Amino acid sequence: MTEPSALTFEQQTEAIASMMRSALGAAKYDYLSGPITGGPRFINWERSVGISLSDDEQTYRLLRKRQVIDPNIKDLIRFAESFRSEKNLNVIEPGSFESPNQLWSQNEFYRFWESVITDRADRVIFCDGWETSVGCTYEYLCAVRNGQKTLDTRLKSLPFSKAVSLIKRSSKDFDEISERMKQHRAKLLAMGQAIEFSANDQQS
Repeated sequence: MTEPSALTFEQQTEAIASMMRSALGAAKYDYLSGPITGGPRFINWERSVGISLSDDEQTYRLLRKRQVIDPNIKDLIRFAESFRSEKNLNVIEPGSFESPNQLWSQNEFYRFWESVITDRADRVIFCDGWETSVGCTYEYLCAVRNGQKTLDTRLKSLPFSKAVSLIKRSSKDFDEISERMKQHRAKLLAMGQAIEFSANDQQS
């Protein structure tokens, strides 16, 4: 018997969306955006550990997962649990999710969560340090494009002007750390510009 062909990324994400529709109907949720591969923990790790490693080394990938990604995921899940139990909020968080074949690229994760934010989020809540994460800044951009409310973890409004200022200020010293962080800063600043452009376009 022949093996069934593997599902494409689009087929996988549509299957997940279909499952969510069957379970949740049209219900809207708060989406919790927090660093996973980046954020303050990654910056500190890069200063002390990553700077001496090439990003194509197995040691780099293993240590980054163990010392940055896994702790970031635990923090994100903990924040979500506290919002659910203490504030009685319905929250979607990306940390618990694993792609169907665990082979999605970073851009595919971005595209997937963009669709979740677009279809399912009423508000997007940003964890502290979000402004140093490329993924989180992209999620802020998605919220701006959709006209969704953006909040910090104290549930205070996080307007685009403050968001762009945070992105610029938080990354100003990255060039001095490593070439990798210089590239990271360039991505953050590009996101900041896109956020500012989209927000101004929405207001015009």
